[in-house]
Order: sequence, then structure tokens, then C-alpha cells
Amino acid sequence: MVILVDVVCSFFSRFRQCNSLLDVGCRYGWAGMCFLGFNPDVLLIGVDIHLPYLQALKHICQAYHLVLCDGSHLPFRQKCIDLVVCIEVIEHLNKRDGKKMLHDFDEIARRVLILTTPNGFKKSRHRSRPLLHKSGWTVKELRKHGYHVRGVGTKLGRKLPTKIALMLDYFFTPLSWKIPQLADRLIAVKEMKHDE
Repeated sequence: MVILVDVVCSFFSRFRQCNSLLDVGCRYGWAGMCFLGFNPDVLLIGVDIHLPYLQALKHICQAYHLVLCDGSHLPFRQKCIDLVVCIEVIEHLNKRDGKKMLHDFDEIARRVLILTTPNGFKKSRHRSRPLLHKSGWTVKELRKHGYHVRGVGTKLGRKLPTKIALMLDYFFTPLSWKIPQLADRLIAVKEMKHDE
């Protein structure tokens, strides 16, 4: 996950001109707080279905405007947000709701969509989390939805102890970046066509 955070933040540097960011499944807000480092004036909106995350984030970062809702039923009008970010969320929805969420992202985003997900179905390791994985997404599926897909880490480490898995992720990421089918995690970016 550490490498994934670095990669997402490097993408943010490319889109620092975005004036609004919707963080879907914001949890404790690391993505939005990272983006604030590139654009401190951004309108930052966080959405999550889990109220305790939003309550904690309210105290962690007052820059966030928080909305309690399901990611597959987003209450935003068309083309109202410059940058939509969805980090490790879509796999918690079934395929039908995940596809609806991707469609909603297309409607809401003015400039850029960034999402990350495990490569294929990956069983949740943490049973204490409120939502377990319900679907898996592949490079082919995300490309079909218009995303440019890159990979992070390697599937080889999925059943190994955490320290060994992290070491393998570090060494395999350059290869997974070019051949995302080998990756443990996918990062998908879609730049919207707009008439401006």
C-alpha cells in the first residue's frame, strides 16, 4: 500500500490545477490531504458510507466537506467536480453497483478520474473492516471503461508474510507499471474530454 500512496500522490502533482476534488470512500482522508499539498485552495469533498470514518475525518482535517452516502449513489450534478478520486473502494461493491459508480464518475467529473483497486478478486484480510471485497476488477475491464491502467506491486506476494510481500512489491513495480496484468494493485486514470 505504501508504494500505491506514492504513485497516487505523483499523479496528483500532474493535476494540481484542479480546483475541486471528490474523494469517494475517503476513510481518514489521506488522498485529499495529500492533494492539499499541491493545491491548498482546492474544494475538498469526502464521501463515505461508514459514519465513524467521517466523524474521525471531521477532527483530522477541517478542509473536507463531508457527505454520508453510498459510492454507487452519489448525489452530485453533472460535471461539477474537476478531479474524482476513488482509492480501494470499487472492490467493496458488487459488479452492478461498481459499474454504476464508474458511470456516475463519468457524469460528475470535469477533468480527471483516478481509481485504484486490487488486480482481480482479492479476499479481504481484515475481517474487522465494515465492508469486505465483493468484486474483482481487471486491466481489461477498466480499459473497457476508458481508463489508462498501470500496475503497482506483484501478485506473487499475496500469500507471503507482509515484509516479504512489501519487498517484492518494491522490486516488481517497475515491471508491473508496464505490464499491469502482473500487478497486485491497479491504478486507473481517465482524463475527460471537455469543450473549453
